[in-house]
Amino acid sequence: MLIKSEIYTDENGVERQKDYFGPDKDTITSTIDSPIPQETEYHEPAEVEQEISGEEIQAQILLNQADIIAKQQEQEEVLAEMLLQQTVKQQEQ
Repeated sequence: MLIKSEIYTDENGVERQKDYFGPDKDTITSTIDSPIPQETEYHEPAEVEQEISGEEIQAQILLNQADIIAKQQEQEEVLAEMLLQQTVKQQEQ
């Protein structure tokens, strides 16, 4: 059970917290001494808005579609090869 906490500044100027624990408020069995985290300010980097033209968007869509078609063709070739092998195995039996 936490009995009490003390906040102090050490010889290096660092704020610290000392917590006292025990089974009841009159008996201290352990202490924990730890630095208090310093709050740091975090600033989001300013977002740079880029102007994207309709032509650039259309070009990206066409590139994506071409990539999808190429991958589909690769899959079809693999499936055709698998079917061919399966047919050959069945004919051998």
